[in-house]
Amino acid sequence: MIFEVKKAWDSLAHPTIETGLLRLIRNALPYYLPFLKPAPPVTVYFCLNSICNMRCRMCDLGQRNRDGYYYKTLAINDEHPEISLEAFKKTIDDCASFKPFIAIVGAEPLLYRQLPEAVAHCRARGLGVSLTTAGYTLPEQAKELAEAGLSELVVSLDGPPAIHNFIRGRDQAFERAAAGAAEFRSRFRNGKGGLRPGLTATCTLSNYNYAHLAEWLAACDGAGFDRLNINHLWYLTEATAREHNLACPDLPPVSASCLSGGTRPEAVDIEILRAQLREVLAHKKVRLLGPGGADFLRRHYLEPESRSGLGRARCLLPWFVVQVLADGQVGVMTRCVSYTFGNINRDSLPRIWQGTEINRWRAFLKKRGQMPACKKCDAVS
Repeated sequence: MIFEVKKAWDSLAHPTIETGLLRLIRNALPYYLPFLKPAPPVTVYFCLNSICNMRCRMCDLGQRNRDGYYYKTLAINDEHPEISLEAFKKTIDDCASFKPFIAIVGAEPLLYRQLPEAVAHCRARGLGVSLTTAGYTLPEQAKELAEAGLSELVVSLDGPPAIHNFIRGRDQAFERAAAGAAEFRSRFRNGKGGLRPGLTATCTLSNYNYAHLAEWLAACDGAGFDRLNINHLWYLTEATAREHNLACPDLPPVSASCLSGGTRPEAVDIEILRAQLREVLAHKKVRLLGPGGADFLRRHYLEPESRSGLGRARCLLPWFVVQVLADGQVGVMTRCVSYTFGNINRDSLPRIWQGTEINRWRAFLKKRGQMPACKKCDAVS
């Protein structure tokens, strides 16, 4: 339990977890005291759509890798659905009484035409709402998002401009995202009586950028971000996918994921990465979301089939968060096993949260523990 309490504490640094430690503890208690009813989710994640205008080298969707597990989870049946505004608003109304944080995360939310209205509805119901984006069209949309009252903007920036633009597969990707973030901050301040929204840049480590973190820090710090977060790369190898499918034949099958476009975790030089992390983590704005010890880094990057953590951690995500996909399916997270608890087009999210399917999944996780597909997941590392 000590490990899980530490993970809960660390999660408060995440821009999509806006709550207090006491609420996190309350959500964890039903795991250990099963006679307690699960508390409402701390965060509800929404994938409003399933399309993206970037070509990210470490992403199945960006690389159009239809065999990749992440692609198949997001672009369901290759149909690229999106949530209707009416279904989104109804779900927000259903959840408003227990005050979850609303995190709009994918695929590329800026391509959702009714995004400002969706954000404004969350704010009208008294809910905090964050948006995670690659930011390519942010300069054109920052004003509307500021006027809608967006409370946290998270921009993916994976290196200094040249490195980031290469990873994301678009010229001027860094420059446009940074300019859009600055425009958002300016517009929000001018239009909201001096209020200051959260503004976070987040970097996903890979073999493309691990040696350039100091340059990333300089570029992002100069762009005026409040927080600079570093995430470990999530990925799934073919060997691990086969191992998982053999070990869990009753679950939906998984496949290799996020290793397209030349992404090679084993090409990371751990000593260079550690030196870069030591340098940037000395800056007060920078936070590594996950372990940073030498043993963990070696297992995570150089041993693709090994568990990054020590295998002791329990997965408590279904007691804390829930995610709604573009077709209305409700599950844990897009990179988790694609087990569906229900659909907001047929039932309310509060009923799904307390329903048969999610409780069956919770019981399975408690009994089974970590699965092979969990090896590189930061929730159990």
